[in-house]
Parts: sequence; C-alpha cells; structure tokens
Amino acid sequence: MLAWKDFNLKDDPFMIAPPKDKPIWADREYFMRQLKDAMRRSLLSSPSRIVACIWGDWGAGKTHAMTYFSHPTVMKKLVKDFRLESSLLPISIPLTFPLGNVLDTIYLDIIEQIGVDRIIEALDKLESKTVRPAEAFVKKVSEYMDPRVAEAFVALKAQRSQRQLKFRRYLSMTASAAELGKSGRCSWN
Repeated sequence: MLAWKDFNLKDDPFMIAPPKDKPIWADREYFMRQLKDAMRRSLLSSPSRIVACIWGDWGAGKTHAMTYFSHPTVMKKLVKDFRLESSLLPISIPLTFPLGNVLDTIYLDIIEQIGVDRIIEALDKLESKTVRPAEAFVKKVSEYMDPRVAEAFVALKAQRSQRQLKFRRYLSMTASAAELGKSGRCSWN
C-alpha cells in the first residue's frame, strides 16, 4: 500500500487530527466555546487543574480539540485570558480502546510529555529550597508523590554522572533490577 510520502507530499492531506506542533482549530466555534468555558471553570476552581475525559462518535473532533488545547501557546493564551498566576503544563493522552495495560500507557505518556529534563529541573529547584540532609529532601519530595518514588528520585538525582539516562530508564520502566539496586534503594516493588 502506498503512503502519502510515496507521492512526495510534505504532510498527510487526510490527517484525522492536526499535527501536535501547530495549534489549528477547525471551525467549530460553539464546541470551542463550550470547551473554553469548561476549562475556565475548572482552572478557576480549587485545586486548579483539569482532568478531562471526552467521548463521542468517531470523527466528532475529540482528538483534534485536545491536541489544540494541549498546545503550549494555546495554554499560555488561556492562562493570560483567565488571569491565572501560574503557567500550566498541558498533557494530552488520546487513547483508543481496547488497550493492553491502560495504566502503563497513561503513565508512560505523561512521563514522556513532562520530560526527564523538566523533572530533574523541578527536583533541583525543590532541593535548593530544602535543608541539606537527604531525609529532609525525600520528605519534601514525598509531599508531591508516593514516598517510595520520591526516595528513588532522590537516589537517582544524587548520581550526577549519567543521571539523565538512569532517570529516563527508571521513569520509562526499562531499568533492570540490578541497575536500580546499584542506584541505591530504588526498586519496582
């Protein structure tokens, strides 16, 4: 079967959803207003976060809408329009069912979209505001995540050489038990 690249086209002319790198809205103004209103209400409530689950018929525009609203420039504009104080990290995970392991799929998509660099940067920022003993840092990180994961993050973060590779392997669940054991107190159990 021939693909669009075989015809020397730059893009797929029949894409189901817009490319993730370009915020494109496809003329459904009423639907856009409904989504913006729902997002505004959610972001202005406490805690200000959105967990949206949109379902509908095939071709209804679900993936298109979430791709659009997950684009960083669109999210920055919404933050400005809604007069919010903090920036948001949009994460969009389109799922088509049935899936093998739904939780692993969601987890790995979230980690991929946040990015190891951003996680390490957040840990560095948090560590700079924490008293030096490792236990105090683990306790502080545990306020944001499961204590066992916090302990693993702190142990991996402490290893400056190759820490991004180890973090990436840990977060993507591809690190071996021996590799995690060498990192100190990290495990999958």
